[in-house]
Amino acid sequence: MLEAREIGRRVTRYRERLGFRQAELAKRAGRSEAYVNRLENGLVRSPKIGDLSAIARALSVTLDGLIYGEAPRTDEDILAALARQPRFAVAMASLVKGLQMADAEDRDFVIGHLESLARRFGDHAFAPAPADAPHDATPPPAASDLASAT
Repeated sequence: MLEAREIGRRVTRYRERLGFRQAELAKRAGRSEAYVNRLENGLVRSPKIGDLSAIARALSVTLDGLIYGEAPRTDEDILAALARQPRFAVAMASLVKGLQMADAEDRDFVIGHLESLARRFGDHAFAPAPADAPHDATPPPAASDLASAT
C-alpha cells in the first residue's frame, strides 16, 4: 500500500527545492491545484500511478523516488542506513541462516562480497545508533563472523 503522507511530504520537499508554488506544479503536471494540495497533505489515500507519474515528471524525479523516496547513492550510504535500523541484527542473523542453507559456491560468492565491503568501508561505515534507538539493538556482525557461522 502506498504511504500517502510520505508521498505528500516528498512532493512538498521536491516542489520546494525547485521553488515552485503548488499552482506551478499543478500546471506543469496537468493536474488541479486542489489535487496537488490534497496530495501534499496526505489526503489522497489511493493516488493513481498516472497522477503520480505526471507529478514526478513535473518535479524531474523518478516515479520510484516519489513513491519510495530517494535510494542511497553509494554502498557506504546503504551500509550506514542499514546499521541505523533497529532490526539490522535480526536481518544479519537471517542472512547467516540463509548462507548455512546455500551451496558452497553461492556462500563463497556472498561472503566474498561482504568481506570486500568490510575492507572497503571498515568500521567507519557503521554510524553510531541514534540516541532514541532501542537499547537492545546489537551491533552488526563482522564479515569474519559471518564466514565462521557457515
